[in-house]
Amino acid sequence: MRIVYRQPSGILKQPASNPVFATTGGVIDWAASDATHTNTATDVEQQNLPIDGKTDGTGTKTDTPVPSKAYTLTYNVYFEPGFDFAKGGKLPGLASAAFDSGCTEDGNVKRAPTNWSERVMWRENGRLEIYSYDQSRPSGNCGITVMVDAQPGDAPYEVPGVFNAADGKFRFKTGVWYTIRLSVRMNDNNSVVYQRDASGNVMLDPAGDPIVLSGNGEVSMAIESADASVKRLIVLPNVALRDECYGKTCPSPVPDTKSTWVNDVFFSTFFGGNETKRLTCVNQSASSLTNVVPNPMPNYPGLTQPVFNQLCASQLVPYIWPSLTWNPQTPTAADFDNFVVQQGYTNAPF
Repeated sequence: MRIVYRQPSGILKQPASNPVFATTGGVIDWAASDATHTNTATDVEQQNLPIDGKTDGTGTKTDTPVPSKAYTLTYNVYFEPGFDFAKGGKLPGLASAAFDSGCTEDGNVKRAPTNWSERVMWRENGRLEIYSYDQSRPSGNCGITVMVDAQPGDAPYEVPGVFNAADGKFRFKTGVWYTIRLSVRMNDNNSVVYQRDASGNVMLDPAGDPIVLSGNGEVSMAIESADASVKRLIVLPNVALRDECYGKTCPSPVPDTKSTWVNDVFFSTFFGGNETKRLTCVNQSASSLTNVVPNPMPNYPGLTQPVFNQLCASQLVPYIWPSLTWNPQTPTAADFDNFVVQQGYTNAPF
């Protein structure tokens, strides 16, 4: 499957692919995105596809999912020569029946205790990270990011084309096939640990949600180049993907709703994220690569200064070069192949 981003004909919410995910039958029954499907300004291919247990290629988006507390997704990706990584973009992952994603400048996207997603992202210069929408994410905020080969003291973002090629850190190269393996093990609802005050009360974030510290779930991501010369593994332990007890003592029996298990392949690939949030947080005309000037808080119903400060914390840093959007500067393409879903969890290296 080949996807061209930033089509010569303009930015599309559902760009053409070859072969396509058909809308009237075929290997996968695809539902096209509409103009409100995402607030990013870049081409988008995105669909939650139920893992339906079929192996003959006849699955559709309306099939009944077969949930599991542990699934492993493997696929191949190839960034074509000339690919412009820009500020970054999304790659496919796994999700609950109703995925969680997206972030807003006013914090009005409430974190859902039954919804989660685990995707992969490429970043500037082809860096790689897990992009986690789990219960440790405050409402309205973007996903939690964990970079492969991250080191203490690293800049939070790289400038495109500016990096030390000898630093040994993983970066995608163009013209090379890679295998990505993403594995998820669901947490138990009664394993969720909350932040508490001196009196033992569960503390709430500015949006009124319980502040989640951990759970007994786990996520792993492994990557390998086609010639096996490059291999990496990153493991996220103690993850709370779901929180059906939502800050309360879990009843007996402990909730264990199957729709909160791993239900879907979250096929998601596009450049960028919430550019409107960036524009809201940063004074573009007054900022530079070394000095980021914040905007005052806008007037949104229910928005408070603490919530706005929290939402903008990741935006008010240098290295995001305020005048540059997520968009690649030229049409650029990636290829996908060999999607396989297997039951079970692994954190073993390739």
